[in-house]
Amino acid sequence: MRREGFAALNDFYLLAEIKTLRYVKTYVMIIEYIEGIELVDMPEISDEVRGKIKQSIYSLHQHGMVSGDPHKGNFILQGNEIRIIDLSGKRPSRQRKAKDRIDLERHYGIKK
Repeated sequence: MRREGFAALNDFYLLAEIKTLRYVKTYVMIIEYIEGIELVDMPEISDEVRGKIKQSIYSLHQHGMVSGDPHKGNFILQGNEIRIIDLSGKRPSRQRKAKDRIDLERHYGIKK
């Protein structure tokens, strides 16, 4: 997705699982460390950052993904860019995209 100009997601490098009787007993995920400020640590979120959050969620939807939980702890401000962490991994649907949009309004006051 970075090749397509969508750099908001953190890179995912490896998922290793140990299974017992077809059930995952232990797993290890290696993902990109993103240095920056979590939105949860910001006393106030500017309109510019709100616009970047909105655009990142809509770009996710255009690429066939959903956030599933776009709260302040799942975004990091890295320089002047917004980065998304902790995607739900759920399949996109109209209902899940609508939930993302509802959550944007609830958490950030962002309307369509």
